[in-house]
Amino acid sequence: MTFALLGSVLAIGIGKARHKYYIVDRTEMIGEDLASTTNSTLLVQLEPGLVDELARFSSLSNTVFEVRLGDKRGPGDEGVACSRVILSNAESGSLVIRLRQDSDAERFHVLSFGRSTEPASGGNR
Repeated sequence: MTFALLGSVLAIGIGKARHKYYIVDRTEMIGEDLASTTNSTLLVQLEPGLVDELARFSSLSNTVFEVRLGDKRGPGDEGVACSRVILSNAESGSLVIRLRQDSDAERFHVLSFGRSTEPASGGNR
């Protein structure tokens, strides 16, 4: 009985670790896309305002991005994001894009986006 319980706990832990890795991997792919263009096939849809912001970043060659897991609730109470992409460059500053995984699991929704004083470290690009 003890071994079965231990096995269940380990399986849950491994499942959570795999899910976390999946979120980070997909968010990095989205970050790579958005650092160079105004769209990603992994996003369900983009608001026109976000497309405008992304156009400012993709026109500059020194845009870097960073991926962070989780966050606090946004100002519009859209829910908690599973990850964030922070785009940053010297000319445009930083843009934080909060993401939530879609029920499709392959794609993500943009919960919100906005300017930030927090620069990306550039570790993902």
